[in-house]
Amino acid sequence: MKKIIVVILIMFGVSNAYSQDLIKEIQKLTLANDSLQKQVIKPLNDSIWKLNSAHSIEIDKLNKQLNSLEIEKSEFNKKIKTLESTVAELNKNKIKS
Repeated sequence: MKKIIVVILIMFGVSNAYSQDLIKEIQKLTLANDSLQKQVIKPLNDSIWKLNSAHSIEIDKLNKQLNSLEIEKSEFNKKIKTLESTVAELNKNKIKS
């Protein structure tokens, strides 16, 4: 019976020591995770937000330029049609003459 009690106490001691080692390892990993969050992840996340904001601004500018170019294209197309009709009129007058 004493042997069983001794074995149980030894097992409890080993289990307790193993649990303490696991707790220490979890604490180390938690500290490493916190450090990683502060030193790597947060700066990267901030950088991504800044780039995203800058890209959004550039995209807005490009969209405005595109709209402006589309308006100019439409105006040029109208002028081309006017010129084509003028050329057609001139050709008619030339043929009559």
